[in-house]
Amino acid sequence: MTSENKDEGKYLHNRIKEIVETIGPGQPGSKGEEERGQYFYEHYKKTKPDNLEAEEYTFAPNAFLDWIPTVMFLYIAVLIIMITRFFLPYFPARPSISLGIMIMVLVGFTIAFEEFLSYKEFIDPLFPKETAENIIATFKPTQEKKAVLIISGHHDSAREFFLIYKFKQFYAIVVLISLILLFLEMFLSIWNTIWDFVLFFGLILEFHWAFAVSKVLTIIILCLLPISIFMFWFTGDNVVPGAMDNLSGSVTTLGVARWLKDPENRPKFIEVRTISFGGEEAGLRGSRRYARRHEKELQRHAYILNYDGISKPGVCRIIKGEHTTRTYHDKEWANFVAEAVKNADIKGLKEINVENAMFGRGGSDSVSFTRINVPATTIQIMPKLLDELNYYHTRRDTPDKVSPNALYQGLSVSIAVIKKLEEKYSTQ
Repeated sequence: MTSENKDEGKYLHNRIKEIVETIGPGQPGSKGEEERGQYFYEHYKKTKPDNLEAEEYTFAPNAFLDWIPTVMFLYIAVLIIMITRFFLPYFPARPSISLGIMIMVLVGFTIAFEEFLSYKEFIDPLFPKETAENIIATFKPTQEKKAVLIISGHHDSAREFFLIYKFKQFYAIVVLISLILLFLEMFLSIWNTIWDFVLFFGLILEFHWAFAVSKVLTIIILCLLPISIFMFWFTGDNVVPGAMDNLSGSVTTLGVARWLKDPENRPKFIEVRTISFGGEEAGLRGSRRYARRHEKELQRHAYILNYDGISKPGVCRIIKGEHTTRTYHDKEWANFVAEAVKNADIKGLKEINVENAMFGRGGSDSVSFTRINVPATTIQIMPKLLDELNYYHTRRDTPDKVSPNALYQGLSVSIAVIKKLEEKYSTQ
């Protein structure tokens, strides 16, 4: 098989269809995720890698999103108490109540910030644990190992984002307003606490302007609350097929493994590992476990080429930063990948963009590696990002959303990077 074999895109697309039709969804920590992982294990095995592993890890799959209703209830309760304050005369215990409210708000804000905006395992110890597996196929170089290239995707799929399923782009507005609400309630709780203590200690006897600020902020919060209420239905009970996100990425790694099966394609100096991670939709837990377990080795001479979203052909997006998690990847590596893709002159690939992922989009597995100082980037093959919101994390993410030609272009990107990295290390 060569990189010019266009039937490979159809083969990879058929693997997506087979997984969706015979196994079904793969919620993190579920039997479905386990079976998906075993599927890739068996298909990696056919490519005869030098080493094949299923690395097991433990995690709390529900911690990443199940805090949302609790925090919403907390913030509504806090808002009710804040409104009640306006109709009560000052009393000595009010500073203590304001302090308690502020602590409650800060706890809720910290949970949201750490879990959703930082992808950290802040409240995970409070949730039940499950086990899952990362599937790793290793193809050793024919001569000296000078570097490691990890080409990865993830085989798990998400719980349905019900807001996207019902309202599509309105989802982004709800999330943005809810985040604004978090910041406003935090500021208001701190503001009220400060001025209640100022009055308690008699430092200022008149502060009508401060009361007015508090009142205005409360009115603004009340106006935003009806939209934020939709966060109670952020996720539903369904688990999505996850064809585009991200069986497309994992089958691309399988395509790489199939290409490396040919002895003529084996690099002389680059060890290639194709990895299908689990637990990505639970907050990147699978890739984080792998990164931590292999941290010292990876920091010496590894590079990450991660795939997260292949839909339609034509545009290759090389992600150099992710605003949601405030993670910014190695620019030199992103530019190296871009140069490799440009030089490869992949048929049908009209644009090659090095860009940041927009705020609000979930983090990718590259984050786990950048945070341990390993060069990483994420690849997307898709022309229009907003079109993705029509099916992203919904039951509409089915195999027909993925083009065989786009899969072939994704595979060609990996082959181009392998060849360029081999060229770089052949002279060292």
